[in-house]
Amino acid sequence: MDRGVDLRIVKTKAKLRGAFAKMMQTKSFDDITVFDLCDAAEVRRATFYRHYTDKYHFLSCIVSTIIEEIVAKVGSIEENDNPIDYYCNYVREVIEYFKAKNSLMKNIIESSAFSTVKDIVLHGTLSSFKHDLSKSLGSGAELPARVDILSEFLNGGIAHIVILWLTNDNISDDAVLESVRSLLTKLLH
Repeated sequence: MDRGVDLRIVKTKAKLRGAFAKMMQTKSFDDITVFDLCDAAEVRRATFYRHYTDKYHFLSCIVSTIIEEIVAKVGSIEENDNPIDYYCNYVREVIEYFKAKNSLMKNIIESSAFSTVKDIVLHGTLSSFKHDLSKSLGSGAELPARVDILSEFLNGGIAHIVILWLTNDNISDDAVLESVRSLLTKLLH
């Protein structure tokens, strides 16, 4: 572990995240107060405010951590010459991650902070798309559009498909993956 890391801070933030995740199972984000969160985590409010400006900043940090976890998991997907397989595996990993945190994700989507969260997610994942597509282009792949435009398109499209899946119990994982494969096949071939 890095010598510069203060274990008290790590433990405090972990307690806050744990309490938050537990509270989100029974309360909406809008109904959670900093007082309630600190009380549940057994953390002083002054300590909370030492690290976060408010509950929205706290949520932003949690979302950034989620993005880092997803990007790390997606980074472990074996890259091959077929970008369609790669992006389908990407969507599969995102769905599996969100299934494991389903109630938390649905609660965030239903909160008033969702548009902010969505912007954070889209901004956080865009660089990954740009990197992957630039790498494909450098390997000689032919892309149907400029890297920056295609990155935005795939990033937004995949994010909104996952949101649709999260908010609609009538759409199965397989249906999402089949649709993504079909769309990517038409777009990238």
